[in-house]
Amino acid sequence: MENNHHNNKEKDTNHSVSVSGNATGVQIQQNVSNSTQTQAVNEVFEYEKVLEVLHEISNFQQMFKDTYGNEAEQVLDLLNQAKQAVTNREHPSKIKGFLNVIKDISLRVTSSLVATGILGLLSQVGI
Repeated sequence: MENNHHNNKEKDTNHSVSVSGNATGVQIQQNVSNSTQTQAVNEVFEYEKVLEVLHEISNFQQMFKDTYGNEAEQVLDLLNQAKQAVTNREHPSKIKGFLNVIKDISLRVTSSLVATGILGLLSQVGI
């Protein structure tokens, strides 16, 4: 964070925050008492695109045990839950929750080509 002070009678303070990467839906508010903030995010969730990616990930299922070891069953379960949630058109945050856990587990095994491929697929839908 950058802080600029001017040496005049009134002290003006300018705080700058630089954000890089995906920062969708971020709000920052500081040094303000008794205030409220609202945010409207008009983001369309592409159920069909997500389902397509989930089907692509399913193609790697036979390699989950070698890729994820003890966490293979968890990844498979999360994949199935995500597919079911997409099919039922459940809230995007629930679906993203499943996908983010798959991503986190995949990040721990990035030496695997399968996990790297799955991470690439997830990035296609913003995860």
